[in-house]
This record gives sequence, structure tokens and C-alpha cells, in this order.
Amino acid sequence: MEFDTIYQEKLYTPAEIASQIGDGWSCCTDIAAAIPPGIVNALGRRAAAGHVHGVTLHTMLDLVPLDVLAPDALGR
Repeated sequence: MEFDTIYQEKLYTPAEIASQIGDGWSCCTDIAAAIPPGIVNALGRRAAAGHVHGVTLHTMLDLVPLDVLAPDALGR
């Protein structure tokens, strides 16, 4: 099997990764520029839509606005 084929089979979108996070999970990210905004924003959109509840996300030194910190995502 070619490397490119294997790589493509293993690729996940941020939304696909966020969809694997379940209710009540505790998630941690690295700090500052290492925070994966695509995944964190996809998680925020899921929370705002009511698709996931009670997730605790630990971040530090957020450098960009994150959807997960939006008022409609908080407290879900």
C-alpha cells in the first residue's frame, strides 16, 4: 500500500475528531499556539447545538477567539 493511501485513510476532520468526545469528558490541550483551534471550535459548535454536555476543556494562554468559549457553548 502506498504511503499516500495510508495517510488519507487515517485523516480525520476537526468535526470528526470532536464528534468522538462524549458527555462528561475532561479534555486538555497544549498551551498558546499549540491549541488546535479547528478541533476546539468544532467542540464548541457541538456544545452550542446541544450535542454534547458536561465537557470540561482545560486550555491555557488562548491566543485566538475560540467557539468553545462562546456564551451559547458555555455551561453545556
